[in-house]
This record gives sequence, C-alpha cells and structure tokens, in this order.
Amino acid sequence: MGGRELAEVPQRITGLEVFEGRYTQAKEATQEIDDKFRALLESALVAIVIVDGDGRIVHVNAKTEHMFGYHRDELLGKPFEVFVPERFRTAYVGHRAKFLSDPGARPMDLGLDPVGRRNDGTEFPVEIGLSYIKTKAGILVKTFIADITERRRAQEALSRPIEEIAFLSQGA
Repeated sequence: MGGRELAEVPQRITGLEVFEGRYTQAKEATQEIDDKFRALLESALVAIVIVDGDGRIVHVNAKTEHMFGYHRDELLGKPFEVFVPERFRTAYVGHRAKFLSDPGARPMDLGLDPVGRRNDGTEFPVEIGLSYIKTKAGILVKTFIADITERRRAQEALSRPIEEIAFLSQGA
C-alpha cells in the first residue's frame, strides 16, 4: 500500500462510519414502521387474515384468534378455508381465483349471507371485505372479517313487531 492510499484510509473509515450510521437509522426506521403496522393490525376491531396467492395464511391478528377460537400458530400455513363451512369451500376457492385475476378493494359477495366457521365447528354470520398488497413475492390478499351476530339479532328483533303488526292488520 502506497503513501497516497494510506493517506486515504481515514477518509474511507469516516465514509464507512457515515454509511453505517445511515444504515442503522434506516434499519431503525424500518423497524419502527413494522412495529406500527403490527400494532395497527393487532388493535383492529375486526379479524384480519392475510393469505398468499395460494390461499395459505401468512398472518392473522389477535381478533382472528378470539373470533374463530384458534391460536395463530395453528393457522399459519393453513388454507383460508379453515374459516369457511365445508359446504361453501369449493365456491370460496372459485371466488378467490376470480379476485386474484382482478384484485381490488371490495366486499366479498358470495351470492349468499357469508358464514364463518369457528374451530369448534359452530357457524356465525360474517361480513367480509377484501383488499390486496403487491409484494416482490406476489399478491397477498387481506381479508377483513366482522362478526355480525349481534347486528342480525337486532334486525330480527326489529322486524318481529312489524311482522306482527302486518299480520294483525290483515285480519282487521
């Protein structure tokens, strides 16, 4: 190594230190964004399930665990259909393929009242919304699921008196 090269060593070290500092800052900023993203998912009032292009679960939030009665470790890598009653699974796979051919944010319309299936096999009415994320590895589908059991009960309670009034007025 010549004298000129030796003279440049302190500059190169300083340059590496600056690069290392910027790298550390970028890494910390990325971690902060990741932490905020995870906190946002975990605090959501609806179940959020993220699946890959094959329909395999890559992430669920805490509400998903609570709503469906699974621990997230049981779900990762499983097909989304674990949340769907067996009689609807074939139709669901077709709807997923259709969504992936033209992804966009929209409610999921199965032509019927969507129903979720808990780990214990019980079924309950749900409202489902779909969106997607483009990644280097491909499209990830975000599914937002709300348990609408209480809404259905309230609707039924409100509709009963109207039906009774209509029945009574027909006899008058």
